[in-house]
This record gives sequence, C-alpha cells and structure tokens, in this order.
Amino acid sequence: MPTPVSADPVRTPVTLAGTSDRSTPDVMEPTRPGVVAVRTAHHDGAMTADHPADRPADPAASGLTAPGSLAVDVPGGRLHAAVWGPPAAPDVPTVLLLHGITGSYMAWNGFVGALPDVRLIVPDLRGRGASAAMAGPYGMARHADDMAALLDAAGVGQAVVVGHSMGAFVALVMARRHPERVSRLVLIDGGFPLPVPEGVPVEALLQAVIGPAIDRLKMTFPSREAYRDFWRAHPALAGGWSRVVEAYVDYDLVGEPPALRSRVNAEAVNGDGADSLTGADLPDAVMHRTRPGVLLAAEFGMLGAPPPLYPQELIDTWLASSEGLTARRIAGVNHYTILFDPRAIEEIAAEIRAAVSA
Repeated sequence: MPTPVSADPVRTPVTLAGTSDRSTPDVMEPTRPGVVAVRTAHHDGAMTADHPADRPADPAASGLTAPGSLAVDVPGGRLHAAVWGPPAAPDVPTVLLLHGITGSYMAWNGFVGALPDVRLIVPDLRGRGASAAMAGPYGMARHADDMAALLDAAGVGQAVVVGHSMGAFVALVMARRHPERVSRLVLIDGGFPLPVPEGVPVEALLQAVIGPAIDRLKMTFPSREAYRDFWRAHPALAGGWSRVVEAYVDYDLVGEPPALRSRVNAEAVNGDGADSLTGADLPDAVMHRTRPGVLLAAEFGMLGAPPPLYPQELIDTWLASSEGLTARRIAGVNHYTILFDPRAIEEIAAEIRAAVSA
C-alpha cells in the first residue's frame, strides 16, 4: 500500500542550494569529476508545518529549494537537481523524476511524503528552473544524456525513471541511449508520440499542442499574487488549488515587480517541442524500447476537459505493438492535476513502488 498523502501534501524543510536549513543538517559528499557540488540533507519523509508553501520562495532566487541538491557541469552549462529522501545506501532504491516541457522539479513536490523510503533525484531539466541558463542544443537526446551524467554525479548505476509529459519522452529516449541506467519506466500522461498531421509547420503544431504555455512565457506580472491569480484561472486547476500547486507556481517566478516572469527558457521549449513532435529520437526509442514500463494516462486533457491527451484508441495501438508495457487511466484528473491531486499521487506512488520492487 502506498504511504498515505494528506489532503494537501507538503514538502519537508528545505535547504537553499549552498546554504543550510537550521532544522536539517547538511552533509557534503565527496565530489566526482564534473560535479560542482553535492549537498544532501537527509530526512525521514515526515510532513511538517515548516515547508516552502507556507514560506514562499524569493521570486528572484535562482537556486533550488530542496533538502539536498546536485550541481553538475555538462555540455552547455550547469545542471541542477534536488535530492529528496534517505541517504544513499545499497538497500535504498533511487528514482529519477522528470518534469514536463514548461515545468520544474517542483512539479514533484507532492511526492516526498508519498515515497519516504525512496531516494528521489529530481532535476530542473536544461532550460528550466535553476537550469534555465543552460545553452542548447535542446531535444530529447540531449536531455537523456544530461540525465545519465546526473546519475553519474549522484553515484547511481541504475534507477527507475519516471517522467511526466515531455519528461516521459526523455525517459524513453534515455532508456534507448543509456539502457543500462534504466531499470523500469513509469510514464505519466506522456512518453509515446502524438499523431502529427502531415504538412503542418512545426510552429503551428506547437501552438496547437502547448500554445497557452508558450504564450505564458512571453508575459510579465506585476506581483506574485498576480501570477498566482493567472494560474488559479487556468481551467485545468479549477477547484484544484493547493499549497503544492502554489509552491510549484511560486518557484517558476523570477525577476522584479512589476515585471515578474516565468523562469522557463522559451528557446528550450520551442526546441524541445519541435524535437518531440518531429524529431527522430523519440520514434526510434519507442520502436526499440527494451525496458518494461507502465503508462498512466489522465482522464482529461491539458485544459481540464475531454478529450484526454492520450485517447484510448491511441493507447490500445501502442499496447498492441509494445511488449512489456501496461497502461491504465487515472480517473478524475487532467494533464496537470495528475501530479497534484492527493489521490493521483497515491496511485502513482504505488506504481513507482511496484517498479522499484520488480
């Protein structure tokens, strides 16, 4: 049985990258080649009242806010990741969590309490969050290679890889390019290519699939509350606002009032979007997938209503041609809330535990 998640799950006390939270001692691990710093703060997964959703992060902060962090130099810049969970040990499983195209590591902040016995490595992918300044090239293969380097830095040989949306595309390509690093896959409302009409320009495809998300990156906001209000009005979050969502939204905001903005790099989004829709790496990874996995699809789509991003007929097509893949739908959630809804978190955590135990 998965560890119960409260109706409004929260994270444990945090440590800003390079600093120490008074309530949680830090341990500096020996650095490996290419590793700028490894800072971990071990905790027991218990939920507390002292968490970043109650203490919103400084919108101008550029570092990660997590119990532990990794900073790894890779081609194009410095990749940042959070490390949550117990200390590394032979009997402690490691799971790599990969966020979506305009997300950040904070998309997973509701999972800490659900997986207290698992070491979670949670990157800000190239072009997002604390890794926003990283240069291209972008694309699924580049992200996959970044993740292999991140596991090297963490001293992890193999992990269960969990991806949401574009993060699931990255997970599949990682399993193709670095199969020895991936034990099993958990794909959350993503991973398998969506049908692409012939003759449609890439720009039009991107606008059709993630147009509102791209438009948001061009906007500025006079205050933190204005950005929260923008997200509260998102149809996918209607009735689903929580401290977990608020912490995710707050982390995305940078700059100074009255010109606050999303920290996501628009060039990275456009490059990754084009690659996921028309590039060769993802179809190749699907065709040659050797790692077992499960696809967890949301009942509703990106705007909180039917149709889902993955209709049943598309899932059935992939199942018919994919040995070692299972799939099921998580009811009552959409493409966004599948990572924020307490019941969905429990269901996904149960699948992750099953993958870890397999």
